[in-house]
Amino acid sequence: MQDSLYKKAAIVGIGETNFSRDSGRSEIVLALEAIMAAIHDAGLTPKDIDGLLKFQVDSNSEAEIASCLGLERVRFYGEVGGAGTAGCAA
Repeated sequence: MQDSLYKKAAIVGIGETNFSRDSGRSEIVLALEAIMAAIHDAGLTPKDIDGLLKFQVDSNSEAEIASCLGLERVRFYGEVGGAGTAGCAA
């Protein structure tokens, strides 16, 4: 029997924006660029996404991100603190 990802979590893609001090783009635009890069890296589309996890210091809400991406079936969302080992927690 093949191992399935059913009912499991997996990081399948990563994305980032260019690093700069003043990009001239809003935080939501930067977030969406990084998210779309991660989705593309994973070989997925936004329709494949059913959950979101964000850092607490991110001012964008899960609802705003889901709406901008056109996510149709978000079943889970959450946030982790923005300091220390938060990257590992995410």
